[in-house]
Amino acid sequence: GAVFLENGVNIKSGNVGPDFIFNDKIYIECIACEKGNNKYKVPDVIYGVVQDVPSTEMMMRLTSVIKSKYEQYKKWVNNSVVDIGKAFIIAINRAELGHVDATAPLILKVLFGLRHLAIPLRNNRKPFWKFEYDLQAGDKTINTNIFGGRQYKEISAVIYSKETIINCHEK
Repeated sequence: GAVFLENGVNIKSGNVGPDFIFNDKIYIECIACEKGNNKYKVPDVIYGVVQDVPSTEMMMRLTSVIKSKYEQYKKWVNNSVVDIGKAFIIAINRAELGHVDATAPLILKVLFGLRHLAIPLRNNRKPFWKFEYDLQAGDKTINTNIFGGRQYKEISAVIYSKETIINCHEK
């Protein structure tokens, strides 16, 4: 919000509804993604120790916050707090998760089902990205093609940041 105000963007905020409303046309709902507290919790980074990046757990947390913000938005629509014809954006900060994005940014994996770079060994084809739309984690299956399906069709965009307040750029 402060960045938008510093750059002259007209925003409003109230006690009920989205965190920010831009120019009476765009709703932005913000969330800081936490590590969770169940069996799918994102483990802490242990510095000085080689460890796997818990991509599955981190992707589960990201899909969880998107789902919760979307459900909140649908309640606002049903209660006439917001208009369904206006853009709805979810802004996510995932700095709390701690780990780095191992390959492509995790948000691309969640929004478009992007997975790992696959390198074909025959026919001299160029490397390509593999897409998988379901994430299997133990007993859970989570759809990771949020922008490719109809379930979350009212989400216009996602703003994604992995920076902490301490590590942010000067501007």
